[in-house]
Amino acid sequence: MSDKVLSIYKIGREEVHMTQDYAAEMLGVSPRQLARYENLEVIPSCEMVAKMVKLYDAKWLGYTYLKEYNNVGKMILPEVTFQDVGLGTLRFFKDHTDIEELKSEMIDIVCDGIIDEHEQEDWENIHKKEIRELVAAGLSLLLLKEDGNKKSLSAATEKAS
Repeated sequence: MSDKVLSIYKIGREEVHMTQDYAAEMLGVSPRQLARYENLEVIPSCEMVAKMVKLYDAKWLGYTYLKEYNNVGKMILPEVTFQDVGLGTLRFFKDHTDIEELKSEMIDIVCDGIIDEHEQEDWENIHKKEIRELVAAGLSLLLLKEDGNKKSLSAATEKAS
């Protein structure tokens, strides 16, 4: 289990400057139960995480939970690095530029509606990687709060890298 998951619940609460007692009351659990979630003694249910996402206004928390604890999420969700809005925007446009540079090659591969055997390696090794990176960069921007402040989350996710 990664370091970032060990602290996402606490980071979410602390980002909105809530005490553990107040957050527990708003979530309908005891402070001890919330501490157990934050210390990862107990994994919260999907319903509890949804409450946290709403209370803390922390979409990134829900995404990270799905990526780490939901079997479907583990299989299909790309790894997202949450950064401040400036770095996230630069990453997004860098990845967008990478896709633009591959656009002609991608069209050549898929224009007949079939990815041939000899095209498969290019599609898998280059294009799917670039598409996943662009999607991840876009998600990192979409999941930021409106103020774009993710300093504490960025520090936590850097430990997990």
